[in-house]
Amino acid sequence: MISGKRVQPRIFLADQEYVLASMLAGLLREKGWDARAFGSPYEALDAAHSAPPDLLVCDVEIPPLSSLEFAKRMRHESPRCKVLLFSTHSGTNCLLESIRSAAKDFILLFGPVHLHELLNQIQLAMTSPNFQITEEPA
Repeated sequence: MISGKRVQPRIFLADQEYVLASMLAGLLREKGWDARAFGSPYEALDAAHSAPPDLLVCDVEIPPLSSLEFAKRMRHESPRCKVLLFSTHSGTNCLLESIRSAAKDFILLFGPVHLHELLNQIQLAMTSPNFQITEEPA
């Protein structure tokens, strides 16, 4: 940290299949990112109180909340947080379509999404010119 500010972006990965979120977080940590895995939206929201994320990567299916509700709550905790919602299979693409109009600034990846594509989109989101690191809460 320099002058009390983080210099490394923080990524939250949330998936009801914790193993997948954990694997992705591990791959991102190997690339030098601060990545944290969560198996439920409530765990991620709790963690955001003290350590807000800069990017939320979330499966479109993340019970018990809808992914849209989860993303809105995360944005409440961390207003600058970018959101990337993905579908691991084509059967949930209709959920992403329904979110498109309500969340114009979200990144939506329609399934089936492959690992390399997801990692590529995370990299693009974190290095885009308008990306800003969220300041830590006081």
